[in-house]
Amino acid sequence: MVRPGNFALLNGETAMSSPKPFHVSIVDAIKQARDAHELSILAALINHTKIPMNHDTIVEAWNAKLAELGHAVTFSIVESVMAQKPDRSRMNPEERFMAEADDIVQEVFEMSDEDVQAYIKEHGLEDMVAPERIDQLLEEAMEKVRKDPRKAARFMVVWDRDKDKPKSED
Repeated sequence: MVRPGNFALLNGETAMSSPKPFHVSIVDAIKQARDAHELSILAALINHTKIPMNHDTIVEAWNAKLAELGHAVTFSIVESVMAQKPDRSRMNPEERFMAEADDIVQEVFEMSDEDVQAYIKEHGLEDMVAPERIDQLLEEAMEKVRKDPRKAARFMVVWDRDKDKPKSED
């Protein structure tokens, strides 16, 4: 039986937050699981859901939570999730391109708040708008990325290029 309040809100999000795909929100749910009972509920859901992407991140979160809780029963999650991960070596070039593009979009979605804040600061963006507007504008930008994965690819190229630059001493 699910106890009242379980998984009601993830990461402080409200019921009005924009919905996320399962393969993204399940990682948050795994990280917030408090015990083996909650993991068993998530395991049943994971084992009966088609997961199109984010396989490695789900498995990493699952294994980290098992280690954190000292839990030995795996519920066959690793096998179930990895069995759904496509073998890119058998894909035609167009399918492989789309899979790589999906990975780029996923990487944008998985950026930590600290990485996003560092990017904003390094590019002087925090001085352009009021602090309370930054989250709203970032959400709007992510919505554009969801609609056009090419934007995500361009962003990741700039991000990778910029994060390797030496920082100037101002």
